[in-house]
Amino acid sequence: MKKLFAFILAILMVFTSAQAFAAGNGKQIQISAEDEKFLLQHWENEGVDKATQKKLLDKIKKGETLDSDKPENIEKVSKALAIKGAGRKKVTFRDGSFVIQSVSGGTVSCGTGYCNYTDATVERTAW
Repeated sequence: MKKLFAFILAILMVFTSAQAFAAGNGKQIQISAEDEKFLLQHWENEGVDKATQKKLLDKIKKGETLDSDKPENIEKVSKALAIKGAGRKKVTFRDGSFVIQSVSGGTVSCGTGYCNYTDATVERTAW
């Protein structure tokens, strides 16, 4: 009787874990109230509407990767992020997340299809 009970319990555990895996990665992320407030404020400052902010926050809490953090998406927009001289560019992805790239300081000399930067600071952030 104990063996039968153990067998049934094992089957139930396998079945429920398979359902959780099929539903997503199963990793719920806990975000502190302070971090949540920071993200929402940053998205607000960047002009992200409330509905998209909620969608992005829910995606993070579910353990899903934002489009701006997926390497295949960054490769697709690398040319769009190219900056000639000092400046700032922003590329927004389908889910509402975005990448900002900025270049400041130093000197730049550009030719046909290229730019050389000397002593410049390049910063790329994904949100």
